[in-house]
Amino acid sequence: MSEENKSYIAGIYNYCDRWCEKCTFTSNCLLFTNESKIVAQEILKPGESIDIEKIFDMNFDNEENLPGEISGEQDEEIKEDNTEINKYPLSILADNFFSKSMAIIKKMDERYNFFAQSGKKEPGSAFSRLFEDFEIFAWFNPLIVAKLKRAVSSKLEMQVDDDEDMLNIREYDMNGSAKISIIALEKTVKALNKLFDRMPEFKNEITELLILSGELLNLTEEEFPGFNGFIRPGFDE
Repeated sequence: MSEENKSYIAGIYNYCDRWCEKCTFTSNCLLFTNESKIVAQEILKPGESIDIEKIFDMNFDNEENLPGEISGEQDEEIKEDNTEINKYPLSILADNFFSKSMAIIKKMDERYNFFAQSGKKEPGSAFSRLFEDFEIFAWFNPLIVAKLKRAVSSKLEMQVDDDEDMLNIREYDMNGSAKISIIALEKTVKALNKLFDRMPEFKNEITELLILSGELLNLTEEEFPGFNGFIRPGFDE
């Protein structure tokens, strides 16, 4: 199928969970196509320089992009660098959740050696089911804090922006970022509840995380009430 005939969904990559290997929309995602080209070139022509700008510019120029980021780099910048955002109450709570989650993820891996055995799990086995919930928990942990801080960033920018078009863009991005954060939190809570039953040695730590995740969900819904009406391109249509 030629590039021109592919049914790309404009902006679908802006509010996804970044988990391409589990996504059913990769054939509709221009970002996935471009990143696949880079991986393919690295495999087929190792050592050759890759013109990344040419790959991305040539394709994205032909797509009607929705407001938002094209990659996670901006999320990482928000997470690390902006003092005002990091002092926001929701950001503080998100950072607390992230740090406690990272600590328990490390302990769980030390106990069960998840990462080393990820390719050896047998489908349907007890370890496979345990790994699936651990993987969900580990995957969404950094996404949650990055997207929550992005939503906070857009909200703060709305307070100082007086351009109507920019306000609409900020509001759109704010609600979209909040929605994917909430989706990730809800999936994390489900995984943690299963881990609670399957990892009795971590019940205290998991209980603390479940309490924190409940507080995060409540505060996020209070801060961004418009998230529920946000339609993610492709996923919610």
